[in-house]
Amino acid sequence: SDDGSSELAYLDGVVVVSKEDSLVLRLREPVEGHPEQINMTIPPESAADVDIEHLDYHQVQGDVFRIYFERDGEEYIARRAEDVPGGEH
Repeated sequence: SDDGSSELAYLDGVVVVSKEDSLVLRLREPVEGHPEQINMTIPPESAADVDIEHLDYHQVQGDVFRIYFERDGEEYIARRAEDVPGGEH
């Protein structure tokens, strides 16, 4: 019954680099156990949920995003991106 989406960890930050298959997230505030800037892989099956074009648009504004991810060892795998309400200051 677990499709994984509700169990994903997430981090809030500004996307400073976005490519078709990866992004770099700069955390809004330090989070223990995570680097301040995180390279995340975007697998093809997650591309629609991450929606890089949407990220690109907001990247220009410096808006804060919530990135849901999984970890595979040291690798971060982005699964979904959402706007953070009230995060545009």
